[in-house]
Amino acid sequence: MKKTALLALAIGILACGPSIEITEAASTGARPRPDACTPGAALKLTSIDRKELSPPPAPVGSMVLDPKTSRALIIGGISLKGGGPAKQISALDLASLEHHVLSLKGDSVEVPTFAAAIWDLENERAVVIGGTGGAADLAQVFAVRVEGDAAIIDQLPAFPIGSAWAPAAAYDPIGKRALVTALIYSDDPALALAYRVTYALDLRPGAESWSTLVPGEAGPPAPQPGELRQMAYDPALDRMVMVRSGQTSGPAFAWALDLQNPTSWIGLAGTLPDLPVSKPSLLWDEVSCSFLSFTRTPNACGFDAWAIDAAATLLAPSPLGSAMFGPGGPGNGNVLLDAPRDRLLILGGSDCTAEGDFLKTVEIVGIEQGP
Repeated sequence: MKKTALLALAIGILACGPSIEITEAASTGARPRPDACTPGAALKLTSIDRKELSPPPAPVGSMVLDPKTSRALIIGGISLKGGGPAKQISALDLASLEHHVLSLKGDSVEVPTFAAAIWDLENERAVVIGGTGGAADLAQVFAVRVEGDAAIIDQLPAFPIGSAWAPAAAYDPIGKRALVTALIYSDDPALALAYRVTYALDLRPGAESWSTLVPGEAGPPAPQPGELRQMAYDPALDRMVMVRSGQTSGPAFAWALDLQNPTSWIGLAGTLPDLPVSKPSLLWDEVSCSFLSFTRTPNACGFDAWAIDAAATLLAPSPLGSAMFGPGGPGNGNVLLDAPRDRLLILGGSDCTAEGDFLKTVEIVGIEQGP
């Protein structure tokens, strides 16, 4: 199935699931502030390489980075055989760039596509939220631990308002929780309002539960059809940043939520030149104390990289350079920053020479600190 057709199939009005009781986020006193970030020189792109992966990863999967084991997990995605849901979890060793599919053990779940996934640093596990099973959107939430060649799955409390297609989520390392907003395209203001709420998932093992952090009235504007959102934690200012992304064209509006006083999302002035298209749209670089973001080049065979100063009130990106692939590009691919090896890795990128096809490679983009 072409990726455009799958996106069109997945975009639509989401069905609300059964009512689940949620609580207001409890105050735990003064929130500690993160250590100050001292910016170094900005990064620049230096080289491009490519390696074939066998078996190849499922494109459009949700990817998380486990920094302790130097491993990336790819959860779900589109099957390269037939175009349906891949229903698999795989791992990429960042040192060797060897990729393999994991066996699934533990609780029975629908391995989703278009889910949100975060890495729970405290408990060394991935947490997967929502997505679609192909025929229906999902409210399920589950954790993934890796033991040997197996992915151990543990079900967690379901998303509180029902199905969550392509939610935006990020890990709060101070609060030790996941913050989540979902997507819905609806002309019904009451229905859309519930999906503008920011929910918090307490990740303490055995005490996992949902609470409301920011009410819908104080959330970002409802998304437009074809629009996606990506969220990331900003450790320089202890805030969440969310940026508009997706396949449509237009400015990449962004919003910030101050976690010292999380009462409402505030729009950031300024924009990226175009919408980020890769996942995630924001990568934190602790060397330059900035976010890295990526926009597609006009011919879609590469990307332009940008650094966004995290301490600025404006979304004022600085260009880092362009990476051209020929064929191929980041498209719907996952991008991760492999900082110990001074490179960006892109998995599941789209082949710009063949509509609907995906690359079976990992794209390797060398980086170094600029002068």
